[in-house]
Amino acid sequence: MTTPSDSMKRVLREANKEWVHTRLTRTEDQKGSGGIDDIAVECARASELSVFLREEIYNLLKENMRAMYEDNWSWDDSVKRSELEHPSSRFLLAILPTGKNTNVRRRTRHSGSDPCLVGFIMWRFESYEALPGDPVSRSQEDTMEVAYCYEMQINAAHRGRGIGSQLLQLLEAIAWRTHMRKIVLTVFKNNLNARNFYTKCKYIMDATSPSDDPDDPYRAVILSKSNPIVNDSLGNIYRAQNSLLIVALFSILDHYLRRDASQQRVIGTLLGTRSESEVEVRNVFAVPHGESEDPWQIHLDAEHHRRMLDLHLRVRPEEVVLGWYSTSPELNANSALIQDHYSRETAPHQAIHLTLNTNAADENNGLGVKAYVSSLLDATAKPERCTFLSLPTSLLSTGSEQTALRHLANPIGGQDQTDLQALASSLEQVNAMLERVLTHVRKVLSGEIQGDKAVGRFLSDTIGLVPSGLDGPTLESLFNSHLQDVLMVSYLSKLVGAQAEMSTRLALLT
Repeated sequence: MTTPSDSMKRVLREANKEWVHTRLTRTEDQKGSGGIDDIAVECARASELSVFLREEIYNLLKENMRAMYEDNWSWDDSVKRSELEHPSSRFLLAILPTGKNTNVRRRTRHSGSDPCLVGFIMWRFESYEALPGDPVSRSQEDTMEVAYCYEMQINAAHRGRGIGSQLLQLLEAIAWRTHMRKIVLTVFKNNLNARNFYTKCKYIMDATSPSDDPDDPYRAVILSKSNPIVNDSLGNIYRAQNSLLIVALFSILDHYLRRDASQQRVIGTLLGTRSESEVEVRNVFAVPHGESEDPWQIHLDAEHHRRMLDLHLRVRPEEVVLGWYSTSPELNANSALIQDHYSRETAPHQAIHLTLNTNAADENNGLGVKAYVSSLLDATAKPERCTFLSLPTSLLSTGSEQTALRHLANPIGGQDQTDLQALASSLEQVNAMLERVLTHVRKVLSGEIQGDKAVGRFLSDTIGLVPSGLDGPTLESLFNSHLQDVLMVSYLSKLVGAQAEMSTRLALLT
């Protein structure tokens, strides 16, 4: 295992904050199998497992795999327990609640309230070797972030019901949502049932895998499945900087304030520019819609969308449709249907879904802006069966927009400032910013915090704008000269205004 870079450490750190709690669903070909609707799926770290569940996991692994390990390598109880209890190990647990576990034989002494383990997946977020031929590797990098699936075990009494495939789909959803490049796993060459299962789930031989030749001394192969978004060579959206202009954000808020009282949220189209290095949302326009939850239905005014888009492109032909926005942070089946509609508009690129939380009372996510792209859970899934993957997003604003935001943030009813008071206030703000910069520089020099090259270059460029070699008297003389010029222009403008007014009055007398 190679050492991860700083950016990879950040991705892995964010990935380790993810969790999921859901329930398995029965597909059409599984109807009649019975019991799957009652199976809950929980996600937990190794440190969060009870002693009972740890023993159940270990005993299920031992029962299913010990003979195969002994045929190919060797079985070591301490090694396997160490892998399962490693601090980085995470689990998806398929569990039958108490009272519905009659079909499963217990492996551990238990009380009547203990849950029944049907199956599990154990994985870790890790850095993994990146080879030049790998479709998700980037140029000049040695490692990449992956979700490494160490174990997937299903109780023999519950095999053939689709539990394993649904657990694997949940792992894929977590991996794609946390920006992992791919899922990697190891399987014995002679474990034909497992290999057929993973092949059906679209897993292929990884670039790092040993040969599949039976004569090869290595008894296992390495399979992987690439993140479909990262692997999109036409829209490398994870590699691009995604930005939103403040003006577009205010347009979304204005649309929300003008909504019908019965609407829970409003939606609209995102417009802007797209390149290999940046996606920038510059403009938006509203799209009328209606939706219901029972059943999930959505109606978009496609004709209105088309007319507005045609009018907009006459003014700004360089902009394109990037996706859509919503004034609700909730992602549901209707969101997936709208995403599917806009994906056809933005093809071959991914459609971006921007959410704005308008609930200012929400202490955790109040007025938060988030961006997503989507990925189907499998190749044959319906549009509503997709997962939304979060994207890093930044807000862009010009100097005039920042000034406007500061004025908007001021309390209402304050007294008007004179020019001198406004100048003094501006100088105080500049002085406060200089103090923050100096404090940051001192901490970097003392080693309290790590320096940032981008910040250093920006400060260097800013200081370079200040003329060098000026002493105090010279600078004061230049300032006074400039001030006199400003006053002269001001006097002349007032004189011209007075003369124009006098000419107007004289013209009325004649």
